[in-house]
Amino acid sequence: MKSILIALIITALALCGHAAALQNTKEGLIPIPFKGINETIYNKLVFYAKYCAAAYGSRCPKPMGNTLVEQVRDDATGADGMIVRDDRKKEIVVAFRGTSELTDVITDILILLAPLQSPGLGDVGEARVHTGFLASYNSIASDVLRIVEKQLEAHPSYSVVVTGHSLGGALAPLGAISIRAAYPKVPMKLFTYGQPRVGNSAFADYVEAAIGAENIYRAVHAWDGVVTLPPRLIGYEHYFSLYDSSVSRKGRYHLQWQHTLDRDQSASYYVLRAKFVRPQKMSTSEAPNTVDVVNSPEELRTIVQQGYDECAPKYTTWQSSRGIPESVSDNLSRLFAHLKPESSVLELGCGPGVPCTKLLVENELNLTVTAVDISASQICHARELVQSPRVEFVHSDMTKLDYPEATFDAVVAFYSFFHLPKVDQGPMVRKIAKWLKPGGVLLMNMKNEEGDDIVEKWMGVRMFSTGLGVEGNLKMIEEYGEGLDVEAKVIGEKMGLSMQVFFHWIWAVKK
Repeated sequence: MKSILIALIITALALCGHAAALQNTKEGLIPIPFKGINETIYNKLVFYAKYCAAAYGSRCPKPMGNTLVEQVRDDATGADGMIVRDDRKKEIVVAFRGTSELTDVITDILILLAPLQSPGLGDVGEARVHTGFLASYNSIASDVLRIVEKQLEAHPSYSVVVTGHSLGGALAPLGAISIRAAYPKVPMKLFTYGQPRVGNSAFADYVEAAIGAENIYRAVHAWDGVVTLPPRLIGYEHYFSLYDSSVSRKGRYHLQWQHTLDRDQSASYYVLRAKFVRPQKMSTSEAPNTVDVVNSPEELRTIVQQGYDECAPKYTTWQSSRGIPESVSDNLSRLFAHLKPESSVLELGCGPGVPCTKLLVENELNLTVTAVDISASQICHARELVQSPRVEFVHSDMTKLDYPEATFDAVVAFYSFFHLPKVDQGPMVRKIAKWLKPGGVLLMNMKNEEGDDIVEKWMGVRMFSTGLGVEGNLKMIEEYGEGLDVEAKVIGEKMGLSMQVFFHWIWAVKK
């Protein structure tokens, strides 16, 4: 009861503080017109949020397709996080988990401000921080610093990114400043999501000075009450760079920022508003700088990647339960009859590995399979569901792959090729034709209808697919698939109890 009472009091104080902040904004704090922002910022916010999501779940050995270096945890405080190495971006990522268990709740309600004392920190002036957050971070601080130190010694050119959601967002700035104290010259960025206030104004100043305001990204949702806790009324302040992620998934979106004042009118921050707006309804006054994110091939591929990342658990359950479509079963049987034992197969768009990757690996031919997917989350599920020394999972956009000539005996793409933008499909076929050995097979299905399709709610996510039509598919393969002898057939398959969907199946043999 005492904990509930404390929580209610805190919430009431937070609402008072939030109302005062709104009032201050109305009274004169400058509303400056919206201006367009860099789409890169939006993509970064989306990208590092996925590390926060991964920190909540069971430990994937390849978060975002990268190396999980080590997990850190203290059972007494519940502090939990992971250190990941991204060798492509040359980054060491420290991600803290948010509130997930009873010990975290206890941490959250210990709101008295305490002097900032943490491993590696020197003089911090008058900086004071949330007692619970500080105790939680300090319980794993030595481990975090030890692991980061080891990684930076092995990879001295790498930068550091610290991120977290909710309670993890509160631990992230504490971690960032202690890493910065130990490595003042290492480039660093701080991304937090739904972060509560962590300390007083002196702490906010200290974080901005240590990390650099230009390196701080604090994302919130307009209706998230957590970010108003603990209230300013009892001495708490947020630091720089607020990004408001209130998003409606309707139509195309544009990104805007607005300059306002906060922190007793002594410091500025940015407010990002990401909105989906129908292009024909936008006027110059409504959206002076619009970033259209659905035109370029790269942007369309991003829709596919983000969609499959977001729907991974639901999609995996569906794929595991729906059975094997007859069209897939028949074509795989033909492929197995064609291939010799120990042949090499490249699968483009393996998803969660079921059913197709599993069928390829478990076949009695002892095939060697390279399974590729654009979604790191799908790859994670695939590694759990298909465990075999004969399969290598690769997190990559298929258009970015590069293999020597005559590498594979077969290339298969089930329900994936139509996610490529039209301009990418021909060049992709050219690559596949080059990678196939003589007598090798390209087996894939394509859309049989022509046109782009962006669905707002496919398995709860936004998804892109496209088709050239039956004649267009054949013409494209004839133009780009040098040396391929093509057979094609339109086959229908049931989706659900009554719906039937048709696909254009391609069987092409390298001469």
